[in-house]
Amino acid sequence: MVPQVRVFPLLPGVKWEIPLHEQILLSLRRIGVPTELTDLRVEHSGYWNESEVAAKNLRNLQILTRRVRTNPEDAFSQRNYRNALNYERLMR
Repeated sequence: MVPQVRVFPLLPGVKWEIPLHEQILLSLRRIGVPTELTDLRVEHSGYWNESEVAAKNLRNLQILTRRVRTNPEDAFSQRNYRNALNYERLMR
């Protein structure tokens, strides 16, 4: 379970940011839209088999490699990059 923003107003300035694991919270905070936790749940059922997971991780690793090179201050992408690298190492 990971808390994520899934319901938000369509306002000027509200946009998805970061090329992987896109975030909407950044722009909501920037324009002062308040957020709150709810009991809403989204069940994600994609990527059930190991070959799909491996292919997705390889794609993610390529995207994240570019992201951390061009935005080294982005701690969120840095963490996701390390997770993708660790997954690759475990699968070898």
